[in-house]
Amino acid sequence: MLFPLVTADTLESLCLYKAPPDFSWRQFWDEKSASKQITFSNLRNLEIEFGTGRLGSSDSFGLNNNGLGNHNHFQLRFPSLRKLSTEFWYISTDIILREFLPESLDYVRIWGFMECVENSLLIIPRHIKTLDIHMDDVEDTELEQFYALTNKIFDMSVADYYSLSFHNSFFHLDIDRINWFSLRKLVVLRVTMEVAVGILEKLTMLEIFQINALDTDEGYINDVWPNSLGDNLPELDPLNSRVSYLGLSCEKDFNSGLQTPQIFYYFMFRLRKLERFYVDNDNNIFCRAFIERHGSQYEHLNNIGVFKKH
Repeated sequence: MLFPLVTADTLESLCLYKAPPDFSWRQFWDEKSASKQITFSNLRNLEIEFGTGRLGSSDSFGLNNNGLGNHNHFQLRFPSLRKLSTEFWYISTDIILREFLPESLDYVRIWGFMECVENSLLIIPRHIKTLDIHMDDVEDTELEQFYALTNKIFDMSVADYYSLSFHNSFFHLDIDRINWFSLRKLVVLRVTMEVAVGILEKLTMLEIFQINALDTDEGYINDVWPNSLGDNLPELDPLNSRVSYLGLSCEKDFNSGLQTPQIFYYFMFRLRKLERFYVDNDNNIFCRAFIERHGSQYEHLNNIGVFKKH
């Protein structure tokens, strides 16, 4: 691996993508130095992606001070680090992050399996501003562990701003089991209409909500939101929600008996603080027409900008 001729003390941002198993911090070490310490004095941003191959342990990446050969046995220091993003699949997270958590850190982004996230919680400091967690591959058989782990994240109160992204389906998410009350951003792959509304009702601090595939097969709102709207909208109370950004996709395979546009109308009507609404396909045309038709009666609709979701 070849790096440009830079020294550790001059770097301000370092991104390591698909780092190979034989990676070594040696290229940043001053060979004239008598110590094995490497100090990235001015580094503000560090992004590490460990690639797709299975790495046996963090030793492969030269991050564990125990059990490494002399050529990799370095002490790493990041005194000015503000933002850390890590993506790893098979590595012991706690060993990796132990090196990277100075008092200056503001933002931590962790992407990995549930076990990686759980290990990270052991050493995340209680002074960061933003904690952004992306969790993959949570099976239905792991939901008990999932509830315990995600609730622990908020019980620890390690951050001012929390963001959670789940890249698998949660058709059976039990809203009564979660206490993510301080959550500000949530991204989910697939949930039912009932779960989506339950999240909005319970998580009143939520500001950004993105649903990549909303399942409406059970017709949750059929009784309260008719398929054919006249001039008068149904009498529904607004949701006690701070959501100002909503991204919503409804795939045809998940909608039987419920017209897709009605789902968008429902959220536009009940989310009174909504400002940016990202919708899929051609539903932006229907949403804009809905605003034009009912904006004079419900002023909050005029504050909604409708955009096409890419």
